[in-house]
This record gives sequence, C-alpha cells and structure tokens, in this order.
Amino acid sequence: MPPTEIRGNQIKDNSITGDDVDESTLILNTLKDADGDTKVQVEESADEDKIRFDIAGAEKVVLDATGLGIGTSSPASPLHVYGNLDGTYVATIDNDENTNGHVLKLSTDGNGSGSRLLEMEDGDGDIVFRARADGRFGFGPDGVSSMGAGTFVVGIDNSSHTADIAISQRLQHLGDSDTYIDFPSNDNMSFTAGGSTQLEISDTAIHVSQYIRHMGDTNTHINFTDDRIVLKAGNISMVKMEEKDSAPHEVTINDGSNNIDFVVKGNGSGGGNPGMKFDASTNRLGLNGVGTPDKALHVGGSMKLETSQPTIFFDDSGTAMAEIGINSSDNIVIENKTMNKHIVFKCNDQGVVREGLRLDGAVPEVVVNQQSESLVDFRVESDNNTHMLFVDGSADKIGVNTNAPVCELDVNGTVRTKAFGVDVRDVNSTSSVQATDYCLRCVQTGAITITLPAKAQSAGRVLVFKDALGNAASNNITIDGDSSDTIDGNLTFVLNQNKQSVTLVCDGINGWMVTDMYIP
Repeated sequence: MPPTEIRGNQIKDNSITGDDVDESTLILNTLKDADGDTKVQVEESADEDKIRFDIAGAEKVVLDATGLGIGTSSPASPLHVYGNLDGTYVATIDNDENTNGHVLKLSTDGNGSGSRLLEMEDGDGDIVFRARADGRFGFGPDGVSSMGAGTFVVGIDNSSHTADIAISQRLQHLGDSDTYIDFPSNDNMSFTAGGSTQLEISDTAIHVSQYIRHMGDTNTHINFTDDRIVLKAGNISMVKMEEKDSAPHEVTINDGSNNIDFVVKGNGSGGGNPGMKFDASTNRLGLNGVGTPDKALHVGGSMKLETSQPTIFFDDSGTAMAEIGINSSDNIVIENKTMNKHIVFKCNDQGVVREGLRLDGAVPEVVVNQQSESLVDFRVESDNNTHMLFVDGSADKIGVNTNAPVCELDVNGTVRTKAFGVDVRDVNSTSSVQATDYCLRCVQTGAITITLPAKAQSAGRVLVFKDALGNAASNNITIDGDSSDTIDGNLTFVLNQNKQSVTLVCDGINGWMVTDMYIP
C-alpha cells in the first residue's frame, strides 16, 4: 500500500485530529514542505528507527535510540552536537533574562571522583579540562591526570605560553576579604593578611613588613624595624645590626647579654678548630683551636704584629702601664711606664718561681738575683768557655774562667791591672785569719799567735804578715797552720826579728809556702 499523503486543504481547521483521519490506521514516514527539501522523515531506510530533520536539502538533526544528534547522523550520547565550522561556535545557549538569567546547569546523581560533570578534549585527543562531582577541577593534560593532588590542579606543557594561571589583580581567601595576594601593577605583587600587607615583591627586591618567623616557633625570627635588623632564636637576641643616627654604626652579637658564645669554625687544614671562640660566661677569646680560653686572649699558635713599628701596650683604666715593641731604629724596646717601678725577669726553677734579672726603676741599675736567692747564679759565656764569668749565688764568690771559684774573686788565668788595693787589718791579739784578710799589720804588745785558714778552701791565697811596731824580738808573732797544715813543712812559722815581714801562699796540698821574707 503506497504511503498516504495529507495535504493542507484536506485539514478542516489546519490541524490533524481524529476528526480528520483514523489515527488507528494512519502511518506517516515523511512530513515535508512543498518543494520537498525541508522535511521530517521517519525511517528513511527500512526499520532504522530514526527520525531525521532536513533543512534545505541537508540533514541537520537525527533522533535515534541513543539520543539526539545535531550535525551528526550517529549520536554517541543522549545529546550529540557536531560541527565543522571556522570562526563560529558549534553551540550557543543564550538566556535573554536580565535578572535571574541562568544559562546552563550540569547535574549528576554521582558525588565522587568517578562522576564527571564536564570534560573538554582537544584535537589530539588530550583531555584539557575536567570537572568532577567530588568538587575537583583539572586543567591541562597533566592537571587532569593529577587531580588527586588538589582541588584546583593545573598541569599544562608550558613550552608555548608564559603562565599556567594568569589573574588580573587579586587572589583572595574565600570568606576573608582582607587576606589576599595582590598584583597592584606590573612587576609588583603583595601578600596581605587581616588587612595588613606583610610582604611585597618587586622586580628589584623583596620587602617584608617586620617579621620573618619560623613556622611553629614564633619566637625564632628575623625582626626588621627602622634601620635595625635583629636575629633571634628562642626569643634570644643572637645578632643585631643597627644604623645609628651617626657613625659608628653597630653589629652586636648577644645583645641581650645572655650566655651565648660566638664561634667561628675552621676546616682544620691550617690550624685548630674552632678558628675563633668568644666565651660569653668568662668574657674570654680563644683563637686557633682554643675552645675553652683561660685568659682574656688565648691563642693556640703563633701571633704576628705586622706594621712599621709593631707595639703591644699595657693599660689600666686609661693609665699607660708598659709597652713592648719595635722603635724607629728597629730596636726591641721593653718599657715600664710607671715611675720608680722595675722590669723583672723570672723563671720557674723546679716549681719555684725565682727572680733572675731586674732593671731597677727606683735606682738606675741592672740587678741580677736581687732577691738574694742562693740557687740563682749569673754566668757569661765566651766562644770557648761556658763560665767566662760566673757568680756563684750560693757561695758568694765570683769566678773568671772557672765554674768553681774558691774565693770571692777567683781568676783562672792572668790578670792585668795598673794598680789595685788590698785589705790591711791591725792584729794585736791571738786570733785567726779572717776571710777578707790580705795584709795583717801586727801591733802586739805581747806574744801573739795567728792561725791560718784551712788549705782546702785557700788554694792560691796570699797573706802578708808584718811586725808593724818593731818589737817582734821580744813579743814574738807565731803563725800557726790549721790542724795538720804545714808552713814550708813546719807546723808553725815565727816572726822574731823587729820589723820582720813574711809572705805566704797556700798551695792547697800541704798547706802554705813562704814565698818572700824581709828582715831589716
């Protein structure tokens, strides 16, 4: 049976109703205009179950069991719009309402990461945008594949553009309008919290309002105030840098006078470690490996003063005390600047500190062993003699060319002099020769005996005896050797001639020798 055509003049009131046709037997497969190029078709092909809408000879819309296709004959979803247009949008949704003019709503019963509200795909098949029902958004292929990283994820190959996110001026905290990141002008940005700008960044600098704090440790911070920077750790001022109203300006370590040591580490290759340490508890400075200085300045190594006249000054509260240095003549100068005070050289002798040399300021003299220490000797060496001059502090004797002087002046060699004086002592009674005697002037009024010193301590000693009053014939003068010491082999020698004199020399072996005698 051929298709039934219904024309407009067959319709009584311009509508097709049950009064016009028998609906139970009416079957239509095409509804078209007069020239047949704009039409609605049902099953263009046998049993295809599609409704097609043609406009001016071109198929525009297809409705099938899958969905509605606009611009496509095979919709892949309930609504499938396709176009191949240059410079024109495939779809435009326009709500002309100007009060509550909503345009598009996307709704799903899903609320998790598996439900996608909106997805955009580029010509390469890459998903460039996705909105999920769990409230997360992905921009760019990497952002879409990494949506678990955050609520708003941007991941775009940045080779062809300059920024992943670009905003006009302000990025604001939701519900907190005075906390935001602001881009007020080109090459500038600022960070504001609670209405107070805390950080500004320009193309030349980073500016902070006042503090840079350690997270979770707010009393560890850098504090910036006018012309001042303070570095604190645990609310203890470690370093303060300050520009004063006028020079000198200051960098202060331990401004709070706390027990904070200042340590400069070395690498250990050229000296000790630490390289420098100031001990705050003792106000002492250690250098080159001295970590516990025991003096105000404690150096673990050599010191060098480099200038034309290097000098060390000693001062007590503004009063010059002493000076050690090099003068303009390149001499080493040690000067005590206190009036009538000395320069004293001491040494430690087996745990006992003894004075060796003193430049006396009260009396202009150089003194060796001024403290009269018996163990302090004085010795001068020559090219070939370790005891060219030797003062024996314990024996009160001086030796020349000998280390064991046996008398007050013991010369082990020749002596040249234009003149010299000797000690002359009057003797008028029996007695012994004294240590300082040389010439004994006998003024006896009766017979006397004079005992000589022991030979062991008198080797080389010379003694002269003289009957000064000329009465030895009646008042004999007997010279007696010590113990068994002899005088020319005899135990005694007697002056029994008036005005007689005798010279004796001790040989240190047998006793004494008569080397000269005078009888008028």
